[in-house]
Amino acid sequence: MKNKNERDLKLWWIEIYATPTDDKIFHATTERLRRVGNLHRHVGWYIIDSTTEPDRAWRLRLLTGEQGRPRRIVRGKKVTRHLHIGVLSLSLDGRSAFGFLDEFKKRTNRAYGRKVTRYFATVDDDHARRYLAYCFRQADAYRQSGFDFKKLADELGTALVIDEELFTRDDFADETENA
Repeated sequence: MKNKNERDLKLWWIEIYATPTDDKIFHATTERLRRVGNLHRHVGWYIIDSTTEPDRAWRLRLLTGEQGRPRRIVRGKKVTRHLHIGVLSLSLDGRSAFGFLDEFKKRTNRAYGRKVTRYFATVDDDHARRYLAYCFRQADAYRQSGFDFKKLADELGTALVIDEELFTRDDFADETENA
């Protein structure tokens, strides 16, 4: 029996079938997610920029002795640059992320001038957790809004309990980023 804070994790991921991907496309897609997210306040999202194959990827921190946060790099077999986009409904009253997904798909297809976007759902909690770990393991850079997906991916082996500390904001408008 689940308590009131525990629920199934219905994570959706979006694929954009357009090449090549560069900084301009990463930032334009992030802005598109941000604008659609402002219309659908009950949805949290993340976007990950990756150039590494996830099977053999590992993260390093470069300690140079300079002030500030240490630079993080991802090592492993390099592949073509690609994006991972995930969406999670944060509503406790049962609203889903379909409105967000459809609006983002419509805007992205319009921007490219053809159908390039599809979205898929995870099967269960374990599938969602494995997919989050898979994405963040190979992340060169990421942006997220509404929910701390990185923390959830790091806590892969724990039970899924949606705590207030995982929400990055009260009104789902803040954003965090890894630079």
